[in-house]
Amino acid sequence: MEALHIGKLTEEAKTTVTDDMHAHVISLARKANCTPSELYREAIYLYLTGETFSEHVANDRRSVMVQKGPSKGELRAAE
Repeated sequence: MEALHIGKLTEEAKTTVTDDMHAHVISLARKANCTPSELYREAIYLYLTGETFSEHVANDRRSVMVQKGPSKGELRAAE
């Protein structure tokens, strides 16, 4: 699967669920220390891309951090 860049969240994803499903999502969100909306977003990304939204954000941040730091070889050469 191609890499998915995470940009600004601008589009809403709306759906309708049963009362029981909504109560279940609220319960899961509390356990995950997030809002139901955040949990729905995580589930959508996981289902459609194989990774949660949080994992995509972490991958974006990781790629930036890896690019900016000097390599171990560069650090040794500078000593």
